Amino acid sequence: MLACSAGYGAADVHDNFSPGSPGGACALCTLSSSSSSSSSSSSDDLFASPPSPPPPPRTYKPCFVCQDKSSGYHYGVSACEGCKGFFRRSVQKNMVYTCHRDRNCIINKITRNRCQYCRLQKCFAVGMSKECCSDAELKKEEEKGDLYL
Repeated sequence: MLACSAGYGAADVHDNFSPGSPGGACALCTLSSSSSSSSSSSSDDLFASPPSPPPPPRTYKPCFVCQDKSSGYHYGVSACEGCKGFFRRSVQKNMVYTCHRDRNCIINKITRNRCQYCRLQKCFAVGMSKECCSDAELKKEEEKGDLYL
């Protein structure tokens, strides 16, 4: 008597048993084994939590000086990398600038490099603080060896 791989005889339970089937299993055994394995994985899928979405990117207010895209809060205000670096260099080197117009130049993303005097004055006007950069930044520069006293 022929039997399927599940151990059933051809005449006992299964009418669909064929000796040439792959693995020696009958059609019913292969269907029931595949449906049971897929049903267990589908029940796992029902209880598995969906992946959480990534956190939203940090958004900062535009640069208070020139309205360019801000990279964070620097020297007490929301500032772009350009204004942050300009303010730091100006304060550390004690730069003195002059305005070639009426000392009320428009400072924005396009015109910020035209008048250094008005740009520095606007940095102070929006709240950039010398104290925020003097101690910490000077120590960093001394450690690098870039500061000449």
